[in-house]
Amino acid sequence: MVLEERMPIGPPPKPPREVIPTEVGRTSSTIVIRFRNTYFSNKNGNVEKYVIVVTEDEEKNASGLELPTWSDVQSYDVWPPYQVIEPYNPFENGAVEDFEIGSDRSCATKIGSPGYCNGPLKAGTAYRVKIRAFTTSDQYSETEYSLPIVTEQDNTLLLVGILIPITFVLILLVFGLVLRRKCRHTCRRMHKGAHGDTTSLPESLIEIR
Repeated sequence: MVLEERMPIGPPPKPPREVIPTEVGRTSSTIVIRFRNTYFSNKNGNVEKYVIVVTEDEEKNASGLELPTWSDVQSYDVWPPYQVIEPYNPFENGAVEDFEIGSDRSCATKIGSPGYCNGPLKAGTAYRVKIRAFTTSDQYSETEYSLPIVTEQDNTLLLVGILIPITFVLILLVFGLVLRRKCRHTCRRMHKGAHGDTTSLPESLIEIR
């Protein structure tokens, strides 16, 4: 009879430093990152769940099991590391995951509620992202942080500031054209009226003039 020795489950081996999530796309409030199921080895047990961690300041400590939520970091000028969503496994049907950070605009209405929420990012801001992988609920390892990913500028106020003066000028031009046409029409009628009055006067009065 052959006995199989079962090794205890441990954290996944830490990936090499160059293995980091990469940028796929971005807007003024979202970032799309890509990571793969090959980032972490199953040597110490199968990787069951993944977590995405985002920060503006990678120097802040983010080694604890429990991380802040999106709503927790809203009071900070510079966001410390926070967890984007609940642990999940994106590799049940594929080997590559493209994940959009900041896609849930309803998070602002859920501040104070329990659980994680994938709330929008700030415009024109540099973020770094890392992936945390779990073999059990409390055993994990992480990639290094990604290179800085900068969200696009929000040009809404700039566009409004440009469009309002242009609209005002167009309204003035249209108003001026309407007044000009109206004045021409009125002036013509007055001129014709004055001419008609002269020709209708008696000849004796015309001669006196």
